[in-house]
Amino acid sequence: MIYIGIDLGTTSICCVAVDTANWQIKRIKTCLNTSAIISSNPQDKKQDADKIYILAKDLIDCMFDTYNQIGGIAISCQMHGILYVDESGNAVSPLYTWQHHEAAAISTLSQLPYYKELENKLGRNCPPGYGLATHYTLQSKNQIPAQAKKICSIGDYVGMKLCGNKIPFSDITLSESYGAVFLGEKDYNKERLDSAAIDINMLPPIVEADTIIGNYKKVPVVTAIGDNQASFLGAVRNLNSNAVISLGTSGQITCYSDRLITVAGVETRPFLKNGFILSGASLCGGYAYALLERFFDETITWLCGDILENKPNIYKKLDEISPLNFDNFPAVKTLFFGTRVNPEMNASISGIDANNFLPQNLTAGIVVGIIKELKEFFDLFPDEIRKNILELYGSGSFFNKHPFVPACCENIFHLSVKKTNCDEEAAFGAAISMGIALNNFSSYNDAILRIKALNDDSK
Repeated sequence: MIYIGIDLGTTSICCVAVDTANWQIKRIKTCLNTSAIISSNPQDKKQDADKIYILAKDLIDCMFDTYNQIGGIAISCQMHGILYVDESGNAVSPLYTWQHHEAAAISTLSQLPYYKELENKLGRNCPPGYGLATHYTLQSKNQIPAQAKKICSIGDYVGMKLCGNKIPFSDITLSESYGAVFLGEKDYNKERLDSAAIDINMLPPIVEADTIIGNYKKVPVVTAIGDNQASFLGAVRNLNSNAVISLGTSGQITCYSDRLITVAGVETRPFLKNGFILSGASLCGGYAYALLERFFDETITWLCGDILENKPNIYKKLDEISPLNFDNFPAVKTLFFGTRVNPEMNASISGIDANNFLPQNLTAGIVVGIIKELKEFFDLFPDEIRKNILELYGSGSFFNKHPFVPACCENIFHLSVKKTNCDEEAAFGAAISMGIALNNFSSYNDAILRIKALNDDSK
């Protein structure tokens, strides 16, 4: 039997076919997420929800063309963002992504940023990029579409459209991710939402992470889950002694806790049915490396103009530099988009001297800065959890594509660092969720242990 897992990422969409006989990925199909809506406002980060649905459906259909025995379809998706749908389940707005920071604008009523105004009313953190902060901002500006009946995540939307439903369903990982559910609670808190004038009827019904929400081509579809939880599930081989470092467009360091723990500076998120994950999230991550490439590209153009016939492959040159070969490089804080707690913060470079003011040394400093931001989050995790972490599993495009990153992680974290067993952890994790829905496993921990045993037996 084949399970299809699909991950709706910010920059790419990935679909995997998982053979449930051995829980190995048989096929991967990936496409760029070309749905971005161009804006001159750097805080305005939106995507076309229907285009994402079409891209996802095309990848799923390719799997149907290849395999006869497909047993289920599971979805993971980028978190925090929202879109609006009408009473027929059609999108009446773009997807306001996790990078959409309109909520950082100043409210004319309170002279505070909209997200701070909301946080004061709700009594919980809801930073820019969180869907409820976006919703509150749009509501304050009377910019919510008149036809809007429900808010949902992009994963909820794609699942709804695949099944032909008119109402989106959401699991706890996604509804909490955009700020609508309070940590430790299983449903919406009407009293607290009312205090911020949030209409609870606009929110999608919450169902368990392994709920079948309908069928596509007579194949069951399970409710979407957050990509942070899905990636963790798809990466680890032991729930309690593994942590996952994910470096893609953004960055995250994640570990599991069987009880609710709150730590200043760290996000505690619900896991799928039981327990929690602690997540330290950097807003820039591997994108800082892309900004460095852009800097060098602009420098070459500025200095050489039309003289240079063929530009060098900048990424290839950057990848020749291993930070571990440098004793002296500037200290770089890669906070180009600030932090969740302080979105107004900026990146910085310090410790420049006459010997390290060189492009190679700056490159080393950027790479180390990207990883050290996650190490600083890891150091905030409680001792009782951190002391049990024996291995780090690395994932994400920046981690996988640049050969020096795993060794740098090992050097900075002082832990064994391994590449995850599959390249598409979020899509694979979603497929595991389908396994829970169809009773292939008794629990998520059972799934992790049994899949590990299958992988060990195949070596």
